[in-house]
Amino acid sequence: MSVLCTLTLALMAPTAPAADEAPLIVTKPYPIEDLTDGDDEACWKLAERVVGALDREAWATYGGPGSVRVVEPRGSFLSETKDSPSEPKKTLVVRQTQEHHQEVAVFLTKLRTSNNKD
Repeated sequence: MSVLCTLTLALMAPTAPAADEAPLIVTKPYPIEDLTDGDDEACWKLAERVVGALDREAWATYGGPGSVRVVEPRGSFLSETKDSPSEPKKTLVVRQTQEHHQEVAVFLTKLRTSNNKD
């Protein structure tokens, strides 16, 4: 019985991805209205800062898998108006590995913290 259990556990144990396997890419939204006051130019500059502040080779511009874009919601079935105060107006949509998403979140948190000190 113990041999069977050992074999089963060995077969079910997770394995690290092979070196040639691409990392899992995840898409996540990051509200940025508070960092840009909704200004289009400021939003794109923030997107450029995110790319520049992190590992450049992780972004499509430099040959990596990641991307970032600025999105403005056009209303929602959950709200009556586009200007609902509960919905963020500008959002960075980032496609990146989970590791790099953590770096994006830390970067944006540091920006918010430094903005609150001013």
